[in-house]
Amino acid sequence: MHRLIRRRWLLALAVVAVAVALSVSGCVSSGDDDDDEAEVVETDDNGEDTEEGEEDPPPQEEEPGISGLGVLEDGTFTAGAIDLGVDRIAAEGTTAVRVWVVDADDEPVTEELDVRFSSECSDSGDAEIEEVVTTEDGEAETTYTAGPGCHDEDVIRAELDVGDTELVAEGTVGIREPEIHSLRFESVDPEHIGLQDMPGVLPQTADVTFVLHDVNGEPIAGRTVDFSLATTAGGMELVEESAETDESGEVVAQVRSGTVATPVRVRAQTRDWDLATQSERLWVGTGIPESEGVSLAVERFNPPAYECDGVTVEVTVRARDRFSHPVADGTVFSFSTEGGRIDGSCQTEDGECSVTWVSQNPRPELGDGDRPGRSSIVAYALGEESFTDHTGDGRFGPDEASAGDWDDVGEPFRDDTESDSFEPGVDGFFHDFHESGQFDGPNNRFDGLGCQADDGTCGEDFAPVSQQTVLVMASGQLELESDAFTASSWSIESDGNDLPFTLADRHGNAPPEGTEVTLEMAEGTPVAGSYTVPSTREPVSGAFVLPDEIDEDESGVCTRAVITAEPPTDNGCGGSPVSKSLEICEQ
Repeated sequence: MHRLIRRRWLLALAVVAVAVALSVSGCVSSGDDDDDEAEVVETDDNGEDTEEGEEDPPPQEEEPGISGLGVLEDGTFTAGAIDLGVDRIAAEGTTAVRVWVVDADDEPVTEELDVRFSSECSDSGDAEIEEVVTTEDGEAETTYTAGPGCHDEDVIRAELDVGDTELVAEGTVGIREPEIHSLRFESVDPEHIGLQDMPGVLPQTADVTFVLHDVNGEPIAGRTVDFSLATTAGGMELVEESAETDESGEVVAQVRSGTVATPVRVRAQTRDWDLATQSERLWVGTGIPESEGVSLAVERFNPPAYECDGVTVEVTVRARDRFSHPVADGTVFSFSTEGGRIDGSCQTEDGECSVTWVSQNPRPELGDGDRPGRSSIVAYALGEESFTDHTGDGRFGPDEASAGDWDDVGEPFRDDTESDSFEPGVDGFFHDFHESGQFDGPNNRFDGLGCQADDGTCGEDFAPVSQQTVLVMASGQLELESDAFTASSWSIESDGNDLPFTLADRHGNAPPEGTEVTLEMAEGTPVAGSYTVPSTREPVSGAFVLPDEIDEDESGVCTRAVITAEPPTDNGCGGSPVSKSLEICEQ
């Protein structure tokens, strides 16, 4: 039955083949040849004429398929292998990676196929290799680069799916150890941490970072570094005593504070090499300002600002904690000024910060001795009261309480009258720290962190701390005085060689900084220089040194001298020179 069906199928193919041949050769006629018939020849299973009785020809061989994945070199195929351009590369080095896909005859398969590449280090992110490569004439080639965290050796793997079968090839690349050049301290963050038993404003742990480099300055990853502390006073400790460097070559030691305020350094040493270094100092303290540890400075006390708007002065506050360390970075100080205007606040960095004062209305009318133009400035922050430590433990305890030796402060205020005490209705500002609606003075209690007194002396954990200064909005209208001006003459023989003078602005304050005072005498008479007004709040005094002999005028007895004070003119504001003259005589 099967043979009959096959014969009929072969007969149909023969008819189609004859028709196609006639069409191509032009032998198929038009409709006039409809009566022509093609001769049909019966064939056997191999398409041969059965009537002739000829033998069947041998069957045609099929083309071989995909057989292997590996290395093909000089006609020899090694299955499961990978060809490496360099068998052992330098640290973070690179090599070519190649594999071939072959058929059963070990010939390259020309069909484009996708080969997957990976390695142990690339799987963990410590090496780079192209994940999928398409073959060209049976070959797949990619590039492998070791990362800083890949050491010793790495197994590279190539994979190809063929139906339900996965072909695999592997090769191992050696990686040389990096040549370590330096282990250096990088940073400590933060630089100040708080004591364990004092709930202050500082964190109680810090990260100390070191960096490991090779001879080319490149970071070395995956290396173990051991840590130790220079002191463990008060229970200070390391969170972990060792760690591994990351891809950037960095390694971090975390330090946890103890109960004793002290500076500390971290020592770092590579485990496999004799290479060590030490960090800069990390400070352990409270981090908050103490009341006696705040100072306030101005760039100049006497700017030419009474007649001029827009003159600027930098105002800087500096603060320390009870252990004499800089306060924590970011400590906020607020400001208030009596005259002009000032920035509202600043945040400390390395224990200090600055704001800008600018001249404008109002110009103060009060002040020391009711001298106009004196502007009080106050800076204040959250802190604690200072005390004298009688036991050396850095804490306010029974001994300190019984001695009563602490700085019991009230709320900060701006001392507009310069009287050193708050005058309600006169002093224009106080900081209502206790939110009582009125000014609160000292409370006879120690307000600060970690109070251990047991007699009721302990108050709150925090107290407002402040410092203030006075800035003179100096006038350019000057007053020049001298004892010599009263007598209108000066005798070198009887009055001496020093010719004194006093200079103030019209309000009795310091003249503007930079005001020049000069003495002019007859030509040929030497005079000892000039005088420049420094940064000060008060009137200035000086003296000119006169020579023993002078060039006399036409009278042959005395010569005229002129003392001139000239305010600075670079600010373009009011003010003009003022001069006084007198007779200078030898006798």
